Amino acid sequence: MRKILLIDGGKTTPLNETKFTEEGKLQDYLEEYPTLIPLADVVEDASPLVCIGREVGTGSGSIDLLCIDKDSLLTIVETKLRKNREARREVMGQWKPEDVYRIANEYFAKSNKVPASYKGKTIDEIMKTIAGDEYSDEDFRKKIGQNLQDGRIRLIIAVDELIEELRAMVTFLNTHSNFDILLLQVTDFQESPSKRVLVPMLFGYATKSTDGTRRRWNETSFLADTRSKCESKIADTITKLYEFASDNADELSWGKGTTYGSFTFRKRKMGILVSIFSTFSNGSATINFGEMMGKGVKEEVMQDFRKELNKIPGFNIISEETVKLGKFPYVPIQALMKEENLNIFRDAVLALCQRIES
Repeated sequence: MRKILLIDGGKTTPLNETKFTEEGKLQDYLEEYPTLIPLADVVEDASPLVCIGREVGTGSGSIDLLCIDKDSLLTIVETKLRKNREARREVMGQWKPEDVYRIANEYFAKSNKVPASYKGKTIDEIMKTIAGDEYSDEDFRKKIGQNLQDGRIRLIIAVDELIEELRAMVTFLNTHSNFDILLLQVTDFQESPSKRVLVPMLFGYATKSTDGTRRRWNETSFLADTRSKCESKIADTITKLYEFASDNADELSWGKGTTYGSFTFRKRKMGILVSIFSTFSNGSATINFGEMMGKGVKEEVMQDFRKELNKIPGFNIISEETVKLGKFPYVPIQALMKEENLNIFRDAVLALCQRIES
């Protein structure tokens, strides 16, 4: 059994290693003190984690702890003690950004483990305090969706003692998966029932490095990236969407994504810019009902817009509920490769713009 020495002035106190007897206790510490996870030890320029949920339900069980960072990357923390043979719980579920927002905002409103400075705030308000002036709620939300779509999720398995089988499994999975798996060992040294020292060590076996540098896209870089990522017919369609947006939007704004470029079509409503749709250089697009709802566009107007879009074969997936809940549904660019379908989309957007202006 290991020991550490606690030196306080001239007093030296040996602390004995103790064992977490309850899995929930380790969860408690990591939930209340996510800084216990020293990501900077294995991930370059890692940003602090914010816990946004505990025992989060999925289709196949629950996630012990769910965290997120300012780069919109979700981190699942599973607390598996040595006595538990299960190394990790398979997490499934086709989440969208609005699911993450719902989980986070409910957690900040209800949990007694939330820091006082976060209590009752929204995820956007909290991330803005972390990221500062560079924070964009729209970019943050879109990047959550893109990370989910691409399967970019970090998994941390927290244990009180490393097991060689677990070490080998994590090494294998990191080599063959598109998401990072890290091992967190938290050792508990106790001075008294009310005083303890927690020593975390994070291991990133074969962790993939990512370049978190933000960039500002423009026409040249966006269209070049689109050509490199998409087949020619889809790239041609995205180019036509860009030209349409450039000619008709009150403002065409560029994203700051590190993996994909994006532009957003914005229309002015009573002096306030409202985003209508966004297009990404990987061949995807979103209809931004959530943004429209937040900027006061009437539901009747959005529902009529939805109905017009659903006339496009392949677009008839947008439900009334999607509008009511203010979602940001992804739509297939492939459906717009036919000129007649692209014209329906253009006309629907222009009709919406006229109603927004009136």
